[in-house]
Amino acid sequence: MTIEELYNMYVELKDKFRRHKHDNIESFVLDDGITTVPMSFETAEQTTTKIYFPFAVKILKIRATVVKAIAASDNGTIQGANSIGDSTGGLITATASDSLNTEYATTAITTNYTVGQGSYYKLTSAKTTAGGKLLATLEWVRI
Repeated sequence: MTIEELYNMYVELKDKFRRHKHDNIESFVLDDGITTVPMSFETAEQTTTKIYFPFAVKILKIRATVVKAIAASDNGTIQGANSIGDSTGGLITATASDSLNTEYATTAITTNYTVGQGSYYKLTSAKTTAGGKLLATLEWVRI
């Protein structure tokens, strides 16, 4: 192994760890993670929620779980999007009458899935007839 290869290995490992200023303890820097946000189909609670990231990420998947039953009248949707536009494959459909703990997941997000450092990914809830709540989770990886 050359000195250059050894140095490159050191830099790579150093970047994976960080030292906390307040307690001098090292911890692993995660390259992937999840962010969970409540979403609603209730009257006056349907909204676009922006989730900001302090570093660049790629959104891999959106999951959601019913935490208040979906009203029986019609389906509700949660659409994922970055600052450029809607993510193809980033749509969750909550079926009318779905009960507590019903789970949903996107299969493949193929467009508008990157988020720049300091930018956001947003989730927009929509349902014609109000009723129901979800807990939505973004699965992401740092890029």
